[in-house]
Amino acid sequence: MKKAMIMMGLVVALMLLLVPAAALADSGPHGGYTATNTPDGCAGCHRAHTAKNDMLLVAADEHALCMTCHGSAAAGAQTNVTDGVYAGDTGDLGGEGRIGGGLLAGGFENALMNTDFSAAPASHEVSSAHRPDGTTGTVWGFGDFSATANEGTAGFAMECSNCHNPHGNSGPSGEATYRILRSSVVAPGPAATNPTPMPAFVPDQGTKVYTVATANENTAGNYFDQNYKATNGGSASIGVAVSGFCGACHSRHVSTSRTDTGDAVFTFRHTSGSSSINCMTCHVAHGTSAGASALSTSAGLSGGGALLRLDDRGVCANCHVSGSHWTSPLYPYVTAIAPNPVAAGAQITVGGKNFGTLGARVRFYTGTTSPSSANTLNFAAEVVAATNVDGTAVTCVVPASLVAGSYFVSVVPNGLRDGAGASSTRQSGTTTPVVTPGTPWVLTVTAP
Repeated sequence: MKKAMIMMGLVVALMLLLVPAAALADSGPHGGYTATNTPDGCAGCHRAHTAKNDMLLVAADEHALCMTCHGSAAAGAQTNVTDGVYAGDTGDLGGEGRIGGGLLAGGFENALMNTDFSAAPASHEVSSAHRPDGTTGTVWGFGDFSATANEGTAGFAMECSNCHNPHGNSGPSGEATYRILRSSVVAPGPAATNPTPMPAFVPDQGTKVYTVATANENTAGNYFDQNYKATNGGSASIGVAVSGFCGACHSRHVSTSRTDTGDAVFTFRHTSGSSSINCMTCHVAHGTSAGASALSTSAGLSGGGALLRLDDRGVCANCHVSGSHWTSPLYPYVTAIAPNPVAAGAQITVGGKNFGTLGARVRFYTGTTSPSSANTLNFAAEVVAATNVDGTAVTCVVPASLVAGSYFVSVVPNGLRDGAGASSTRQSGTTTPVVTPGTPWVLTVTAP
């Protein structure tokens, strides 16, 4: 009898080790399990006979197990999601983030963020966060549209595995996914049918980057605009997939148009289900230290920081002040460039208004003779500029790479969203009658 029990135990152990698996999203302990190459991978999380819970985990619960590697005192992973910090050391061979840098998703307890652009990023306690530790809460906006007021599903207990698959390969056909995200989120109940769910498969990144960009980390162009974009994995549908992923739980939040839904609570909604504007344009995934005061807290639904990237719904102003709103009195615009003409490689001073005091980027475009929000400009180069304290002038060196010809000059102040990036059709505007549109921003560049 004893011998039979021993044999049975060996069989169970072998079964745990022989589960077939392909290469997974983030490799490491999250996949590639076979009987010959990584049997310790299984043992890192599971025990056949001495487990602590019914999933044969080595920890008391799922959250405790994940935090063994990803928590504040963790040594087993570079991503400290508790504090929102990339915790790699000199032995980190991944090169997937800047050591000590803030994670793109924020953190569950603390976040290394700068949510008002007043100083360098610092660690602050989160004001709002997802709670994957089994704490119950309300899933705002879950369910079908309804004429009866219903804010969402209350009393839902969330865990890490609601969003992530620790064994990887969660794509529809077993593909690797971005951040080992599931393609079928574990939601509070059956998927909504109205609105129609969107695809939630977010393909894996070729080159993984977990932290905010090193350069000017405290500026909007490097924090606000860093999210899950359409270029991730070369897929134009990546933004839609991100919103589809979030929409699995927050179904009535996601929208591809501003139309009356008939819902008593989520009646008209901002567009958020496209490749260019998705949930992560405004929100972080784990937790934020963004503050909210006065009117910003009166919405009644998921108040406080609401997982937003900036204080007091500053994400709204980041688009609607610095976007293609040419008549806005707050919109930065160019009034003069001197010297002009100028040789490539020489210094220029760009005069204008609303350039801010936190530094700026000067962009050079080629394109039509009278740029407007409807005209396409072709990006040529960008340089970092020094901004005067009154925000009316910036100085920079004309890139030596520019060939002789005419260029349109755009100033993108730090602290403002930079439009659509290098291929942007947006340009620092001029408003009549202050100046004549089309003339002050044209720079003639001569050969070095």
